[in-house]
Amino acid sequence: SIEFLNDVLTMSVEEGHIPDLAMREGKFVDVGYYTYPAGGLTLNDFIMAAKINERRYNE
Repeated sequence: SIEFLNDVLTMSVEEGHIPDLAMREGKFVDVGYYTYPAGGLTLNDFIMAAKINERRYNE
């Protein structure tokens, strides 16, 4: 979980689009992208989610 969190955070900082992150039970990670100034989801939120989905992690 920590490796995943660090990877998501590093990728997000590079893109300048930081998500809301939460870790539960030491093994589940929730990642939420939302563009607060826009008041909702933007194309960049979906792009970041797709980039995370492209990566493979141990399940």
